[in-house]
Amino acid sequence: HVADAFLVAGLTAVGFVVGRVVTWRGIALVLALGCYLLLGISAYVDTPSGRLAPAQEPGVSEGIPALWLAPVIAVWVGGLALAALVGHLARRRLLALVPLLAAALAGTVLVQTGDDAWRTDPRAQRLVCDDGMPRICVTERHRNLLAPAGEALSGLRERLAGAPGLPERFVEERRGHRVRRDSGEVPLPSFTPLGRTVARGEVADEAVFTWETVAGLISPDCPDPSGGALEDVVWTYLAPAHRRNLSDPADALKRAERYRGAEGVAETRAALNKLDRLRALPETERAAWLGAYLAAARRCDVAAQPAL
Repeated sequence: HVADAFLVAGLTAVGFVVGRVVTWRGIALVLALGCYLLLGISAYVDTPSGRLAPAQEPGVSEGIPALWLAPVIAVWVGGLALAALVGHLARRRLLALVPLLAAALAGTVLVQTGDDAWRTDPRAQRLVCDDGMPRICVTERHRNLLAPAGEALSGLRERLAGAPGLPERFVEERRGHRVRRDSGEVPLPSFTPLGRTVARGEVADEAVFTWETVAGLISPDCPDPSGGALEDVVWTYLAPAHRRNLSDPADALKRAERYRGAEGVAETRAALNKLDRLRALPETERAAWLGAYLAAARRCDVAAQPAL
């Protein structure tokens, strides 16, 4: 934010000087487009000169800048802007060489730093968890999203209550740590980029968030991606608010007729009947059935799925 503030101030100063020197009204548009192209292209160029872009970002989303990076960028941008102001307004224009020299030194530092300007945020590796079952764990960097994630998955937890052999936790994946099906963990939907899954510190769409979490629960990384005939049934039961699979019977039948004909309609009717049977099971019996189904899903053993 410090570097960005200096960038805005520097561009303002340069725009002022250019406006005083060039009287053509169209120069404002040319300058704006030129700055946009210069900053945009340099931010995506993977060369030493690309590190001069004040809009630079780390190679990974978990990166945080070194403490010295913002001041050096401020000197680099501010030095150029101050040199332009002094050169235009001061009586002794040679004084502009002082901020220009400071900018050159700061630019040299930026070009020669390489990847040392960014480091991995240790908070992106440490987990914080709630006390629910299964537990929900997010990185310390996203601690503020623990409660919203728990609220979004509260219905899923209720529907899974009592099922034997549940995974220990729903966990946010971290860099260098991949959640595998035999680890007792289920991956949470990614929180980044912000604005998609998360908006203003809240889960943007709880139904979608739950549906994507169920995907990791019943469709782990199996060699054969087919989840069997009961996959849509279980998926719809665990994430009923999401309008997909069998959540809207009329729409499901319509789609089946459109894309798969009479055979698809028959299969969809059979799946809807199984969904009704699952919902009608006594609570303890349904929990036991779900436990057996999830155990078969984790083993990628479609043949071992319990009958319904």
